[in-house]
Amino acid sequence: AAALSATLGELQAQVRLGARRTAGCDLLLCPTLAAPQAPVGWFTSDGDPASDFDRQRRFSPYCAIFNVTGEPSVSLPVGTTGAGLPVGILLTGRYGDDARLIATAAELENSSGGWDRHPAIWRAVDSANVNGSGVGRLTP
Repeated sequence: AAALSATLGELQAQVRLGARRTAGCDLLLCPTLAAPQAPVGWFTSDGDPASDFDRQRRFSPYCAIFNVTGEPSVSLPVGTTGAGLPVGILLTGRYGDDARLIATAAELENSSGGWDRHPAIWRAVDSANVNGSGVGRLTP
């Protein structure tokens, strides 16, 4: 219990240090992921939980930081690779300034033409999130 308490204390000290270092920034911008795509099964391919965690940490190093700090963040698809895979950005705001974050995210989404790229199978069923179909449709 003492080791856990000490580790949590150190983690909180690092969170406070990071908050002080970025206090003058309205928004932070970084990639959503470290690579455009991980092959299916890559995280769990060797069956070792520690290896799985390490692969997740390397693939998505930026999101985890803000999960710990609790700062409001949003991931936005803003383009594609040459192979057509989505590329995103992670936009992070100040504590309590969610309105600026959401407004900026909306502007970025509008300026990039929005995002309506889904696999064909998604279009085969009614969805609140695909093709602007609203909150679901009732079929008579």
